[in-house]
Amino acid sequence: MSSGKVVVGTMGNIDDGLFEIVLINENMLEEVLIFLKDQFFTSEPICKAINAVEKPMLLKDFAKLVTMMITKEGEGSFVSGAVIEKSTNKIISVGCGSLRPKRNNQSYFGEFAEKYCEDDLAKKLLQFLDAATTKVNIYDHFNVDYLIEVNVLVTHENYRRKNFGKKFGDFVVDTVLQQNLSIFLSEYEHVLENFANYAVRAVCTSQFSKRIANKGGCDDLCSTNLSELNLKEYADKFSKSQKVFTVGCKLTKLVLQTYASKY
Repeated sequence: MSSGKVVVGTMGNIDDGLFEIVLINENMLEEVLIFLKDQFFTSEPICKAINAVEKPMLLKDFAKLVTMMITKEGEGSFVSGAVIEKSTNKIISVGCGSLRPKRNNQSYFGEFAEKYCEDDLAKKLLQFLDAATTKVNIYDHFNVDYLIEVNVLVTHENYRRKNFGKKFGDFVVDTVLQQNLSIFLSEYEHVLENFANYAVRAVCTSQFSKRIANKGGCDDLCSTNLSELNLKEYADKFSKSQKVFTVGCKLTKLVLQTYASKY
């Protein structure tokens, strides 16, 4: 059961109030890590192909990555949230994102792999994800100075295809808005002007996730076959159809779609 929950919203009109979004804090960390081990490492294509749950050192490095994002010990400004099913008080979706000022096009995966990874396989996987998601320089592509990056996003297998990924994207945007409300005037146009320097980058590992992202006003910038991963001992386990997609958008697109009716 979750403790110390800080509710930041419901899931809107897609579920009749059956779920709520909460901020992830240190009190929830153990529960989040168990959820990720049960879901992310058993269902994500890249994790299934290498049988990640059987590799304790890899799990240790990933737990360190998530812990740093949740406790904000890493570089940058992080926001982490979970979707809770209200009737059972159980986590059904988890997401971690970061707000990154322009300094290079490296993702948080790449920075973490360089500085903190102890397991060689974990380092190679994160460096692959970094390379796959930075083929297009989103700062330059959208001419922005700030990037909101969705680093981790996974939903329980029984609750997929319910737009939780898209709603987490909305949650991240909402969080950034809340952090900057003091600079806004009441008129909506002023809100948009202040977010001209922001873009969003997300990593998707399925065609469906890509379609959800595109529904949110994102552009498909590039894709990389998982079979291109430079790990010979696992190469035959990656299907040709399995890809890592980088999707990105100018933040104002999401603001328009999500908040136009509120201003």
